[in-house]
Amino acid sequence: AISKMLRLAAKGGGPAGAMRRMVEENKEKYAAQLSQFDDLDSPEATKERQRLFREDWQREQAADALARGGGAPAGGGGGAASSTTADLTAKIEQLQSENADVFAIPDYFVYMSRAFSTLEGIGLSSNEDYSIVSEAFPYLSKRLLTDDSPRAKAALRSMVYGAEDKDASNATPNLSKVLSMGDGFTSYSSATAAVPQAAAPPAAGKAASPAPADAAPAA
Repeated sequence: AISKMLRLAAKGGGPAGAMRRMVEENKEKYAAQLSQFDDLDSPEATKERQRLFREDWQREQAADALARGGGAPAGGGGGAASSTTADLTAKIEQLQSENADVFAIPDYFVYMSRAFSTLEGIGLSSNEDYSIVSEAFPYLSKRLLTDDSPRAKAALRSMVYGAEDKDASNATPNLSKVLSMGDGFTSYSSATAAVPQAAAPPAAGKAASPAPADAAPAA
């Protein structure tokens, strides 16, 4: 899943470009099953393509769980812990199947959750207490504390005050959450401090700084 996502992203266009290429690949992959539709972009064809994609993903996840030793029967003991990301995705898909007329999962959601469940499965195969949420928390803390977008601010209020519509005027902050986010931000900053940052280009209309007098002339 990760290698395929990287291959799609490497062709450029950002998430939207990768998404378009993934949809086109799935149209080709499921061409035989979708041959009954005149328009492969119709709501009916899209729904069927997504269903086929999810079924393939579920089969691959089951095979992956068995390969990691996570397919042991209940009560049998042993085996790796199951991926909570995969479990959550399965529950969301069940919700969609029960409310198909009002609820639909975008292709990108299933694909991204598949990538995360693969990462989580790798971690769980070597450490049964591995938590992908804990691993991502430093970045999440940094994002919530530095992003000025309304969406990020609402998420920060929900984290600190317990709900998006709460703030200092009508709720008491959860100090343990605040301290935890502070620690996460510090951890992320320390871990990325040594990563070289690309130099910003000179502002429009502003000449670049002159080279030092002893600098070698350009060839």
